Amino acid sequence: MSAMNITSMDIIEKAHRLGFIMDSAGETDDTDTLDQLDKEAMTILQELAEEIPSKLDALRAVWLRLDAEVGLIRQEEKMLASKRRARERGMLRVREFSTSILQGMRDMGEEPKLKTTTNTFWLSQSTSIEGPSDASLWPHRWQRVKIDPDKKSALKALKGGEEVDGFHLVEKEGVSWR
Repeated sequence: MSAMNITSMDIIEKAHRLGFIMDSAGETDDTDTLDQLDKEAMTILQELAEEIPSKLDALRAVWLRLDAEVGLIRQEEKMLASKRRARERGMLRVREFSTSILQGMRDMGEEPKLKTTTNTFWLSQSTSIEGPSDASLWPHRWQRVKIDPDKKSALKALKGGEEVDGFHLVEKEGVSWR
């Protein structure tokens, strides 16, 4: 195979095939079968030796590209959030200005209601609450509590030997690169 002809799935399948060959070799004493399995294993290993370095380089390049895109998307999200907040402030100013027009009509003794060819505008009442900005100063019955797991503390405790029913350390294997 020429460089980069093998896909990532091909590499995984070949690795599984090598495992099958090893299992099969352990189950037979027939020298012809062992020679055949050995030849197939050597062919696969040779192909992988030629393809894997360039494949891993390509996969790392894809990962780096995706990582860069994540960074750009995060920046875009921040910019969009800023634009959204600016539009929300603008909406508030437009509503306040519209309200002041109708309040002015009322103050001049006119009905604070206006019908145009497309819409009807009027003053309405609503009720909201104001309180301390610090939620801890609100009565407990008016507080919401969000409970999140502290995985860092749990990991540290379990690594330190603490045992808690239902919790255990899970080892994962993954690639690292420079």
